[in-house]
Amino acid sequence: MLKYNLQRMFKLRGINTPTIFLQRNGFKDYTSYKIAYDKFKFLSAGSIEKLCLLLNCTPNDLMEWIPDTTQAQNESIALRKLISTQKNINIAQVINEVPVEKMNEFIDKVQELKKSL
Repeated sequence: MLKYNLQRMFKLRGINTPTIFLQRNGFKDYTSYKIAYDKFKFLSAGSIEKLCLLLNCTPNDLMEWIPDTTQAQNESIALRKLISTQKNINIAQVINEVPVEKMNEFIDKVQELKKSL
């Protein structure tokens, strides 16, 4: 089954209140609620683009594919690229767990990683 997994992206970006984040970035109240709580049936190409720009990601990052048992064995299915392999991490929580005395080292490592991308 192909589905959106926006909660993963919100957590990865440290967005703890997605509804407020979306409202502050131009989404209407009702739409932001539906997006934040996976209650939408359809997202327009414009909304997907706006989300990608806000979250610095691609449409593939917003979606995941959960194969059924017969499809899971077939390695040649291109949708396999959308099987989520990322850990479900809340980056804000990770940062909060870094001891203050290690914060400079943490920041240096993150900047080093960014340069290598």
